[in-house]
Amino acid sequence: MGLQNVITGLGGVAVQSVINGFGTIFVAGFTAANKLYGLLETAAVSYSYAVVSFVMLTFARLILSCFLSGEESVLAQTLEIGFAFLKILSAFFWLLYLLYIVRACVQGMGNTLLPMCSSFLQLVMRVGCAFFLTKKIGQMGVFWGEVCAWLLADVFLCFCLLWVYSRQFRMRKRT
Repeated sequence: MGLQNVITGLGGVAVQSVINGFGTIFVAGFTAANKLYGLLETAAVSYSYAVVSFVMLTFARLILSCFLSGEESVLAQTLEIGFAFLKILSAFFWLLYLLYIVRACVQGMGNTLLPMCSSFLQLVMRVGCAFFLTKKIGQMGVFWGEVCAWLLADVFLCFCLLWVYSRQFRMRKRT
């Protein structure tokens, strides 16, 4: 997927060089529309990740076995642990997709500090679950830490989005 993004980026640079030749008004209009397009594209990318997640979970043991080697009994146990983690993640990937979309919205509205704060909250939640939730529910606490981190960041960023939007709305109303 990384190479795919590089190819797309190179295409964007080539197209931008042509767009620049049409003048500043065209560039401004195109750029404004492109910002909205970026938000809509984030949703489309999230849907594609959902499909990837479904396919991945369907073939999870086979895919996981590509990353593992060793004694058959140890390999079977390792695959079960990996599969258990993927089952939990796949049920809650929609939280991750929401996180990407809301984070992009807040960033697109010009605020980069709040999304960075959400990343810090995710870190705190993952570490907290690793240290404390594992004492209550064992190894599964590490798995659930990922989901809890997404949920905390989602809640934080949804409030941030409302705050940033209402602030911009009030500023526009004054002018």
